[in-house]
Amino acid sequence: MRNCSFQSQSGWDPANASNYISWDPYGTTTCEICRQDKDDHQILICDECHRGYHMYCVRPVIVNVPTSDWLCSDCSTDRDDENFDEFMETIQNDPSSLSKFLSLPFDSPDQFVSNHKYELELFSPSTHAAKRQAIIGSNRSIATVNVGSLYFSKNVNKGDWVLPLPLSCNSLYSSSLASIVAAMKYCGMASYSEELVYPVEYGATKEMNDASLNTTRIDPLSQRNLGIFKDFLHNQRKG
Repeated sequence: MRNCSFQSQSGWDPANASNYISWDPYGTTTCEICRQDKDDHQILICDECHRGYHMYCVRPVIVNVPTSDWLCSDCSTDRDDENFDEFMETIQNDPSSLSKFLSLPFDSPDQFVSNHKYELELFSPSTHAAKRQAIIGSNRSIATVNVGSLYFSKNVNKGDWVLPLPLSCNSLYSSSLASIVAAMKYCGMASYSEELVYPVEYGATKEMNDASLNTTRIDPLSQRNLGIFKDFLHNQRKG
């Protein structure tokens, strides 16, 4: 991590000035990816080339500060470890593996856009709002509307969750799935699950999955947001 100021204790220093002068060798370090000098506490320094990288700029994103030596992608390429970009390219070249890993209802990501062409075009920015309104109706009391086999946000009130719009471009959708699957597999995940529990086979106890034992109070969802969340899960299962 950055912020490693230290005082020099070597060399001729008759005035003992070094005890009052600090120097940060990485004080002017910028992220090699975004080229910005901000969020010092989230800049990792490569232990080989000593260049800086934001934890949120690298791929896959690094959530926790490494406890051992860390190498950037350029330096790790020289090692036996597979580079993430190369790993992701391998994943992209096998589209069926993306759908299989995420348990999606189609063999290839390309099928998602073709299967939902009508819904995606209706909610596209290029579609006139009047045409969309004529099809989905004017009921202002409902939060979401079902079009085809997907749900979309309709009337967003204060405090409402908003359903994300699906990607309607084949290439963007495929690369998005590839990035998700590659990050999971690269970090060691052997399978994907939507269950928000700790797996028992990895040593988790029943108490770890008991929400009643949480020390932090969690406010329950409103009925409206609970319905929106169910619609979100429905969309997620569709791809």
